[in-house]
Amino acid sequence: YLIDGPDPDVWYQLFSNLTESNTQNTLLGVINANNGGDLQMTTMTNSSTNWQIVQFNTSCYFRNQALGPSFQLGTALQQQYGDYYPYLKVANSSALDQQWIWVFDGSYYEFENAAMGIMGYLSVSIGNLPIMDAGAGHLWTLQSVGNINDASYSTLAIQVCGSLLHEKGASRLTYR
Repeated sequence: YLIDGPDPDVWYQLFSNLTESNTQNTLLGVINANNGGDLQMTTMTNSSTNWQIVQFNTSCYFRNQALGPSFQLGTALQQQYGDYYPYLKVANSSALDQQWIWVFDGSYYEFENAAMGIMGYLSVSIGNLPIMDAGAGHLWTLQSVGNINDASYSTLAIQVCGSLLHEKGASRLTYR
């Protein structure tokens, strides 16, 4: 695991710097855990706002407690506008769009999508919608909310897949 990074055995809530000064729509969460992986900003604290952040080499993977370990945060194309947005997808740890590069400056985290590069940060729009952008809403704080006591969230599958990816030279990720 990377030094000083999130602990993969802890649930975290992600707070956007764009919304943390007001009391509404501050947490990244799943809209309806029974109906796909669409995300929203919310004030409700429940399993839909709890995230496992698993690190391997220079990337990390996000899993949501409500949707389960079979899904990871990736990106999806919004056909109507031609833009990408964050979306929980069936887990595929070799898919670049499910790999995130994290940077921590001592106050905030940035999560850059490996497939999108510097224009693809996990972010929040002015209207409090989760988006992929490099604007003001791409800085996050993490708050731990409890230990993960569920073997189904084991990090072994990600580590094995990540090792194979790294050995085959398929990863374009670099240390920052």
